[in-house]
Amino acid sequence: MFEYRDWVKQTPVRPAEEVRRLMIMGYVMTGVLALLCVISLVVILRMQPLQLQLIAGVVVLGGAAVLMFRKADTHRRSLALAASGSTVSPQGEYPLSISDTSVHFPQSLDAPKETWPLEGTTAELNMIARQQIVVLRHKDRKARHFFANAMADPVGDVLEELERRSGAAGPDVAAQPQDEAENSAHEGGDR
Repeated sequence: MFEYRDWVKQTPVRPAEEVRRLMIMGYVMTGVLALLCVISLVVILRMQPLQLQLIAGVVVLGGAAVLMFRKADTHRRSLALAASGSTVSPQGEYPLSISDTSVHFPQSLDAPKETWPLEGTTAELNMIARQQIVVLRHKDRKARHFFANAMADPVGDVLEELERRSGAAGPDVAAQPQDEAENSAHEGGDR
């Protein structure tokens, strides 16, 4: 079993009532923003000449409504996952555990508890915004992502453990992330 670093474990666990309140407020705000967007759209259609500032306002309000809906829906899903308990854990108890036949992921705020067969599970190391991320994939399943700086164990250990337990086929490991390849190309040209 792999662990999170202490600073990740210290993330406060929210009571289910607080998450429910945030969900309701999110849906209400989505409705308010959508209503303002529709009112602005009606005003735009009636105005002559067309005002570009109002069109920008409609775009911003529409985007804010979509983002607020997604946040509220995340809270709704987390409540459904935590229906058996009284608290919601943002990231789960630990990132993952690996046995001889499977990879297990605990329940987290936005993902249910899940066990994947080890055979067919692939892992790759990616760089996103200068952060190393381990990406685990399996056919017909939603990919799981783990930030390297949030895990107590080095990401190389995760990749090695998957490779060791899955045998000769092993997980796919990206040789060199794109950001690093670009940096090394720039460094090589300066010499």
